[in-house]
Amino acid sequence: MSSAFYDSLMSKFKELAMIGSLEGVLNWDSETTLPYNGVEHRTKQVIFLNDLKQKTWGSKEFGDLLQSNLKDETLNDFEKRNLELINREFLRRQKLPPDLMSKLMGQSKKTNEIWKRAKSKNQFSLVLPDLEKLFDLNNQVAVKLAELYGLDDPYDALISTRDYGFSVSKISSIFEENRKFLVPMVKNMSEKSESLDKSFLVREISKEQKQKLAETTVEFFKYKSKSDEHAVIGEVEHPLTIGCGPKDIRVTVKYEKWEKVLFSASHEVGHGIHGWNRNQEWNGLPVNSYNWPSLGECNSRYTENKIGKSREFWEYYYPTFQEVTKGKFSDIGLDQFYQVINRVEPGISRMKADEVTYGLHIIIRFEIERELFAGKVELKDLPQVWNDKYEQYLGVEVPDDTRGVLQDLHWYNVYWAYFQGYALGDIMGSQLHGHMVSQNPGWADSVRNGDFSPVYNYFVDNIYSVGAMFDPLDLIKNVTGEELTTTHFHNYLSAKYENMF
Repeated sequence: MSSAFYDSLMSKFKELAMIGSLEGVLNWDSETTLPYNGVEHRTKQVIFLNDLKQKTWGSKEFGDLLQSNLKDETLNDFEKRNLELINREFLRRQKLPPDLMSKLMGQSKKTNEIWKRAKSKNQFSLVLPDLEKLFDLNNQVAVKLAELYGLDDPYDALISTRDYGFSVSKISSIFEENRKFLVPMVKNMSEKSESLDKSFLVREISKEQKQKLAETTVEFFKYKSKSDEHAVIGEVEHPLTIGCGPKDIRVTVKYEKWEKVLFSASHEVGHGIHGWNRNQEWNGLPVNSYNWPSLGECNSRYTENKIGKSREFWEYYYPTFQEVTKGKFSDIGLDQFYQVINRVEPGISRMKADEVTYGLHIIIRFEIERELFAGKVELKDLPQVWNDKYEQYLGVEVPDDTRGVLQDLHWYNVYWAYFQGYALGDIMGSQLHGHMVSQNPGWADSVRNGDFSPVYNYFVDNIYSVGAMFDPLDLIKNVTGEELTTTHFHNYLSAKYENMF
């Protein structure tokens, strides 16, 4: 039986989680329906909620409860893990001045809204002044965290906070392994992709048909849309998934090109099913209140690529695709369609990138962030630095800032030191996929028959419901029996593309 001190501390944390869910609702509204004239007041609302949380974290009552629990030697492993996670955040918040965090939250909200306008106008200079303020605040946070962790590199501190167990040096080493593998593969497979007839990609379908594609896609992944009370798909400028409560995980898409809609939906649904399959008995507790980029993107990149772009999925879903699009693609056979949606094609867009080039998009962003926090790059030069790296790594010319440095919301919001999670997620997902296949040899036939259950149940049992009982690297080792390695990712890509071509 838990102690009164422990129960009191968890009760306080559940209050913090409740405030966090309110922030999620405001974030959802900001991304989907908030008019520009509402931005100023929304910023005040966000700051108000952040200050409420900070008052709890900084209160003497909370600190005393925490210290009492840290001295308790009777706690079980579950209780100790909750305490460990609270203590990490407590130490972080104790180091960070409340006014700094309030300014950061407010500036993030403001910069995000100005970014939307700058992107629509192809005008980086419009958002630059606020981006400079936002970066300065993030840098102040990073410096404080580096002092807390005893690190020399502020960026390393941000990475460690975002993705516990990872460091700049570890990620740099992993990415270098990836770069050496990906660069020649991009060259080889992009040359083979050149001969594919891709002309059908420009065919247009109605917005209603795009909506139906998104709905039927997420339905396969057991995230129902209109037919289920726990699901919703919103329309946004930049697709994302927002948690507004334990069983209220909302996904979004942007109804642009039909191909992008399909794979945005299959990406965001990975976040969705991850979110609402957390252990409901743990609602409001630290073990259910985590947001590690690597693990989160592991799940979304998995549903998007390992399943959503698999041959097995399309053998099942292609008739539905044809039905929804009302014969628009009736002359395109499955073989051609499958090869084209998996084509390797160096480009300027991360979100439209194939599985092979995608890792290079992430390396570019990781390197720029690293250089920014090291003082080697100034924000005013960001467009040119961005364009130069795209020329260097992918051999493409970026035509404008809208499709270049303004394409992602991350740097204009709260998601600094987040990008690495996408590529790490691909690597983690590949390792989990190999283990899933060994445990479920009939998974492919199930997917071909429209049954996602074997894969779904594997992730529910091993990942989703486990919550934050383990840090990402420990979780991967516990599940697969191996330390994280790029081997499975490289083997997965090699096998898929050798078979396809």
